Amino acid sequence: IVKKYFKALPRVERYLEESAEQAKERGYTRTLWGRIRPVAEAAEGLRDRSARKRIAVNSPIQGTAADVARKAMVDFQERFQNDDEVHLFLQVHDSLICECPPERASEVGEALADTMRSAASLAVPLETEGKRGSSLADV
Repeated sequence: IVKKYFKALPRVERYLEESAEQAKERGYTRTLWGRIRPVAEAAEGLRDRSARKRIAVNSPIQGTAADVARKAMVDFQERFQNDDEVHLFLQVHDSLICECPPERASEVGEALADTMRSAASLAVPLETEGKRGSSLADV
C-alpha cells in the first residue's frame, strides 16, 4: 500500500525523505511558518531509528497544522470581537469549537469554516467540515 501511495505521489515521498535528512543534519525541524522543534528533545529515550525518523517527518506537518489552527483562532476572534453572542472557546488538535445562539449557527459555522480555509496560503487546499450540536457530546 505504501509503495503504491508513493508511486502515485512521488513528491510526498521526496518531501518526507528531505525532511528527515534536514532534521538529522540540523538537529531540529521547522514548521512552514518557521517554528522550531528540536528533534533530540522529541526523540529522547527512543532507540528505534524509525521512531526518530517519524518524529522528524511528522513534526513539521503537525506543527504547521497547529500554526494554521492558531492563526484561524486569531482571525476568527478578530472577526467577532465585538459580537457578544459568538465565543470561540476550545481548540482540539485541528478543530475549533465555538458557541453561538442556535439561530446563528449556520452563519457562524460558515464564518468559522471560511476563516480556517483562509488562514494560510498553501500548495494544497485546506478542507473543512463543520458540525453543530447543543453540547460537546453532540459534535
